[in-house]
Amino acid sequence: MEEKAQKGPASVSIGQFAELAAAVISQLPREIDKSAAKMWIENQDHLKEVLKEALLKPTHIVIRVDYTKTIEEMVKAGRYNYYNPDIDSKNFPVAKRENGKVDVHLVHFDLDRQIGSNEAIGKLDIMGFRPAELLELLVLGAAYPELQRQFPIVALGSVSQSPTDSRYVPFLSSNICDRHLCLGWFDHSWFKDCRFAAVRKSNKSLMLDI
Repeated sequence: MEEKAQKGPASVSIGQFAELAAAVISQLPREIDKSAAKMWIENQDHLKEVLKEALLKPTHIVIRVDYTKTIEEMVKAGRYNYYNPDIDSKNFPVAKRENGKVDVHLVHFDLDRQIGSNEAIGKLDIMGFRPAELLELLVLGAAYPELQRQFPIVALGSVSQSPTDSRYVPFLSSNICDRHLCLGWFDHSWFKDCRFAAVRKSNKSLMLDI
């Protein structure tokens, strides 16, 4: 029933990296003043971190969720190369919520170790988030199919319990070619590169990496 989260894709080629560098240069704001330019030139380590945050870690995406949709409908909409057959409406009933826009945050716990589900949920709660649910994850996967190629995305807000009392949660992942919709053990730890899909309890913004 369960699968392990896959590592993200390999680095870009030299040619693609050169194209990206040219694109970044072409889009630099021309109205930047001399003092700001001097500050970035003299603090290139900080500039590096800002660029990494912007280019490597998408933090939140607005999606429109119809909570009257079924899990089966949204699994089909995601066009996954593989999906776990236990991901269905029976094992994951859809919560009754108001249809509309949902700001899904992709929270990365920048730790030097793996993190357990309960610890991640506790950190999300302190940050003012609730874990995203399966339907929200499926809408995200259908709307942004390439996102899961960058890192596994976990939805800890939906937990299914097997007859043997094992608990499972859904996550999006990929290998070199395919996109997967999988189940992972709730009681196992998650890879350091995983992102945890979360929805803010309030509308206030907050730093995501802790």
